[in-house]
Amino acid sequence: MREPPQPTRIEQQMAGMSLKAMPADLPTHCAVGCKRNAQGYTETWIGYKLHLVERVNARINDDFGARRIQVRGHAKVLAHLMFGVLALTAEQLMRWLI
Repeated sequence: MREPPQPTRIEQQMAGMSLKAMPADLPTHCAVGCKRNAQGYTETWIGYKLHLVERVNARINDDFGARRIQVRGHAKVLAHLMFGVLALTAEQLMRWLI
């Protein structure tokens, strides 16, 4: 009989890991990883990958307007992106409360 698989890092964090324990849980060794993207090309990276950060960036790009910014100037672009971050944060808070 097989042993049950170890929970993933995200599953461990969702199970109640404290915020102070999360950075300590990240790997410190230099690892090499690769994956095949949607176009069929292989992407490689050195170090560990923060999947949560990638998901947040993808959501802001896809759902909150960061992919096509149609304003000029540093302050306007920053305001546009921060409104996207604010909207994403509000959406996540509403999911936790409801």
